[in-house]
Formats: sequence, structure tokens, C-alpha cells
Amino acid sequence: MSEDKIKQQLLKSIPHVTSNFSQGSENPLGLGGTAKYYTVAEDTVALVQAVKAACDVNIPYRVLGMGESTLILDSGFDGLLIKNSAQSYAVSQEQSQVVVDSGMPMRKLVTIAANLELGGLIPLYGGGGTVGGALFHNSFHAHGSTQQFSDSLRSLTLLMPPTKIKPEPSIVRFKGTWLTTRVDEGETKLSHYALRDAGRMPVVLTAQLQLTSLRSDEIIRRFTQEVSAVEAREPGSSSAIKYFGPLFLPLPSTTLAETFKASGVDKLEVAGLRMSKKFPNYVMVAKHLFKKPELPVSTSRLEQFCTEVAAAVERVFSTKLERAFSYIGTPLSEEVQVEGTETPHFE
Repeated sequence: MSEDKIKQQLLKSIPHVTSNFSQGSENPLGLGGTAKYYTVAEDTVALVQAVKAACDVNIPYRVLGMGESTLILDSGFDGLLIKNSAQSYAVSQEQSQVVVDSGMPMRKLVTIAANLELGGLIPLYGGGGTVGGALFHNSFHAHGSTQQFSDSLRSLTLLMPPTKIKPEPSIVRFKGTWLTTRVDEGETKLSHYALRDAGRMPVVLTAQLQLTSLRSDEIIRRFTQEVSAVEAREPGSSSAIKYFGPLFLPLPSTTLAETFKASGVDKLEVAGLRMSKKFPNYVMVAKHLFKKPELPVSTSRLEQFCTEVAAAVERVFSTKLERAFSYIGTPLSEEVQVEGTETPHFE
């Protein structure tokens, strides 16, 4: 089926479909390749319709929330990229429960809950992203607390991809314990599904959360502390210099800032990129290239930079860093060669 015919078929179920959408147009550093088809789902009904439409024309689909931790490779994505903007929620204050759509930004949800004098999610404020992303990866508090998102989860509703037994996508509901059942070390069932079939993945629709009722002054104190911590370590959206990150997950025994300094990462420049000194774990364009009309940024260059950073840390600490973001598209080779870039060097 031709691209035009596929788009026409998609439009029978989806109100708006954009062809050849560049993810870099929505990314601070212009990172991200092109999706063949792109749509925005404003609610869970539209989200289900978009996934079913992709299945009907037999093309892969991927659902993105805020797009902070997933990039399309330079080679592009030949399927339907669905931006999840479903953000409805319902609250039962008597039971301290919230039912929320998966496209709700986590920080917005934590703020709403705090205003309702409900706790239980405040330590997860610093993770960013959306509810769907936090559920997919079973996000945890990275700064001392052992809390995971699944600790507050009563149930979640998923749209499961078609199978030989069920040829149509199906909506199912699971208890919260289903999320944390490990199938491999460090993976939830959701992440295992994603690795098994990257073209058709489970889609989180809604989550039922059990929160805690705390005194308003305690809620405000904890929330203020977490917001201040985030502002101190993350660049604001209005920053004149553009950043992308976080790049790596934190280590258990030392901060990434200390790790990068000890291994010389703070002086490393690769493919025109370097780590921000003000916001460690966020990459930026090197100053001597920043004023050029076309920033030398691509997912290939980012991968080359991350590979060198991880290698530098492993040489000193014998520890492998784990990426905090992932790619959509054909995986990059382990050895990425970028034309027109110099050999990585330390200043």
C-alpha cells in the first residue's frame, strides 16, 4: 500500500494525521528523526482509535508522552507516532484514590494531588515524564528513597497489541502487582513486552492510584523540598542555552556530578557535544559551535557522545552507566561513525 493510501486509511479513524513529522521540531536541541505518520490523541478514546488504525493498515506504532526520554533515530520511523495528551482524572478524597489518564505529566499529577492534601507520589516528582512513562518503567525516586510508582498502583488499564489468538487490540485491566512481576532482572512485564516486539507494544490507558492523606503543612513541606531539588539540578524550559537529558540513570553510591568529574567527563567533547557543568547529566552544544546557524546535533552524534561518556566512567569506576532514554527505529550499531567530526578529546 502506498504512503498516500495508508494516510487516507488512517484518516478514516483519526481526525488529523501529519506526514513526515520531525521530532526535532519539538526538542530543545533539535534531536530526533522523522516519523512517517504522526497524530495527537487528546483522550484515551482517541488513543485507542489511533492504535487500532495503525494495526488495521499493518504499520508499527509508538506512543509518546512528553518525549523527554525517547528519540527517533536519524534513520526515521516508518510507522505511526502517537503523542499521548490524555490528561483527565477523577478523585475520591474519602478513599484517597485517583484515577488518571496516562498522558498526564507526572509533575502535574503530583501538584494536583498535593493541592488536594494527598501524598504518596511526591518523591516521584523529580522523575518528570508522564504517568504512562512512569508506569511503563516503574519509575522510582532517585535520591535516597526506595519508593517506586508501583507502590501506589492499585490497577492499570492497558491496550494490548493483537496476537494470533486475539487478532484485534484488546483492553485489559490488571492489578498493580502485575506491573512488578519480574520476567528478567530489572525489567517489568511492560518493558519485557516492549523488547519482545518494538513495533507493537502495550499502551497504558489509565491508572488507579492509592495515595495517602496527610496534613496540609506536611504536604507543602515535602512538595516544596522536591520542587527546589528539581530546580537546582534541571534546566528550565526558558533557558537560553538548550539542553537534552537526563542522559543516564543515577548510580547507587555516588552522584553523577562526582562521577563525571572524577572520570574527566566534564571536560569531554565529542561530535560537538559536551556535558553541561551547570546541569550535570544534561548535554549541550559546545560553546565554540553554539552560534553557528545549524547546530551539529543528531541522534548519531548523541549516541557517539554517550558511548564515550560511558566508556570514560567505566575506565575509572568499573561501572556501566544505564541510559535514561531510548530510541525508536532500527538500533544503532555499537560503533557509530559520524562524518565531519573529530576524534573525541579531553581539553
